Amino acid sequence: MTPQSAEPLLLVDGLGVTIGARKVLQDVALEIRRGEVLGVVGASGSGKSMTASAVMGLAPDSARITGSIRFAGTELTTLDDKQLCRYRGNRMSFIPQDPMGSLTPTRTIAGHMVEAITLHQPLSRRQARTLAIELLGRVGIPDPSTRVDSYPHELSGGMRQRVAIALAVANEPELLIADEPTSALDADIGARILDLFHDLLRERHMAMLLISHDPAVVERMSDRVITVSNGMVVPTTPNGAVTASTCGATIVKQSGPHSNPTVLDIDALTVTYARSGLRRRGPAVVACRDVSLTVSAGEAVALVGPSGSGKTTVLRQVLALRAPSQGRIEVFGQDPADMSAADRRQIRTRMQAVFQDPSDSLDPRMSVEAIIAEPLLIHRRPAPVERISELLDLVGMPPESLRRHPRQLSGGQQQRVAIARALALEPELLVLDEPVSSLDAPLRTVIMELLDDLRARFGLAYLIVSHDLELVGRHVDRVIVLEQSPRPLKEAVSS
Repeated sequence: MTPQSAEPLLLVDGLGVTIGARKVLQDVALEIRRGEVLGVVGASGSGKSMTASAVMGLAPDSARITGSIRFAGTELTTLDDKQLCRYRGNRMSFIPQDPMGSLTPTRTIAGHMVEAITLHQPLSRRQARTLAIELLGRVGIPDPSTRVDSYPHELSGGMRQRVAIALAVANEPELLIADEPTSALDADIGARILDLFHDLLRERHMAMLLISHDPAVVERMSDRVITVSNGMVVPTTPNGAVTASTCGATIVKQSGPHSNPTVLDIDALTVTYARSGLRRRGPAVVACRDVSLTVSAGEAVALVGPSGSGKTTVLRQVLALRAPSQGRIEVFGQDPADMSAADRRQIRTRMQAVFQDPSDSLDPRMSVEAIIAEPLLIHRRPAPVERISELLDLVGMPPESLRRHPRQLSGGQQQRVAIARALALEPELLVLDEPVSSLDAPLRTVIMELLDDLRARFGLAYLIVSHDLELVGRHVDRVIVLEQSPRPLKEAVSS
């Protein structure tokens, strides 16, 4: 680690956050010196992300903040938004857990980055664009000179996360606050990002507040570690090490192979997208190429590969229930080209999805109860509160969550609600896009074991997209490795 200065760069004392009658944070105290990395661990919903939001002045408008937050000797809690903007994005930067929340969908990546750079640095727009391309390359975006003109929806979740990281480090801040910065990235890119952070810490004497549920990341990067539980900082292990009980790490048994009827059959699927927008030239973008796989009843198949390799594209093609332009897809033995509207409605009761970014898939105006009940009501099934409570209990959510809204939940809690909604119709096939990437390690195991149990009890099958081969390898029967086009598809049988 880099040398640390004697005086704290960030000093938080007695921080409390109250939303309505609920105390989200209570008497939180921490300090970070220049060149130091402070790791923050804790269960999903413990208050880690709210701590980061409060420090950045990004807590919800309804939140009441008490206590002191001092940055480089300046009390931040007394500053208005205009004054805080002199610090945010310049001297202090934030990498959010959900990158889509910080990216405007109608602006290109170049638009985001050029604005952030020219706002705080005396550079022309041309110079800022050149710097943006360089930064995108450093965080592992392939073909950055082309991708810089993409819109957020044209990038995978992992690529959007890397864009958020590039934005955060663009102005070489003194303090970088990172909320799960590598949870949506595959192992190779995650290691590359951690190397970038390490270089910035050494070269710029930067400080970092690192929030993560990955014990390996926290152990590698942090000088000190604090644990947040129920909105309070609690003692960690005596030597400050990150242990399985701190972040939670468990190994579970693996399921055996299946030879049941096929519920999903994909053959030679290729998906291309034409470039869009003004001044967009060049060949079409190949999102995935020549993908073939099958999923049998009661079988778990994982689709893994680097960010941007087309994993999510495959899932979207399956969920669309439309005949692809190249290749073939059959769901429960039916070709989408031959399906009527009634057929598609019936198939959708048998196949449900869990998406990578729960904040995108949960209506912020609806309560948790309404969100979980929605698929039941759409398909004209009863939705008693007892059934909703049962589904919440299955995914480890307390019954008082029924009346809350997505904005009142942590990222991990939002994903649990999304999983409960997917289970409401008792489907035969679950299609899951990084379903546990935003959860802490103990809950990852809980959710994966829940899916194992559902498979055993109801013959449930699932196709799961993940970049975490070690995790899904414990729970699936087969692993499909999807590499960057035009490389071939590889298949491995779990052992």
